[in-house]
Amino acid sequence: FHDGSGESGDCSGNLNYMMAPTVSGSDDYEKFQNSFKLSICSRKQIEAFLLNETSLCVRRHRARERRLRRTSYSDGRKKPGELFLQQHQCKIAFGPQYGVCKQHEYQMKNNPCKRLWCKNRSTKRTASCETKNYLPLFDGTKCGVRKWCIAGNCVINNKEDNSSAVLM
Repeated sequence: FHDGSGESGDCSGNLNYMMAPTVSGSDDYEKFQNSFKLSICSRKQIEAFLLNETSLCVRRHRARERRLRRTSYSDGRKKPGELFLQQHQCKIAFGPQYGVCKQHEYQMKNNPCKRLWCKNRSTKRTASCETKNYLPLFDGTKCGVRKWCIAGNCVINNKEDNSSAVLM
């Protein structure tokens, strides 16, 4: 269920958690951070499902589960933004004719990671750029000297090599 309905009625859908029925255009920092998390109602529903008989099929596959390692960036693997440049992120989000928006009025100087702004390359140079609500740049996207995007924020990158993005 989505937040704000059914068994999740106690959790407001307006707080922009991952299971909110819609996302809001608010620039509220806390709501933006919520889009990366599950609400307490969603977590309770997942726990209740896993404790219910209907989840036996999930629990039967414990051997397979043990073979699968938990996804983590701390094991040396690259973050998505290290693999895909902003230009390719635009193509993923909007389509092959899109690229990075270079118009200064769309750039968020205080936090360049918060929203991915893209431009349809088949339109005039003066045409508007586009974004989507709560569409941050991929984690690992370079956002400054020795900085990268993590959860929509530009933070210090302590990792040595951040130059291996693929050009697509």
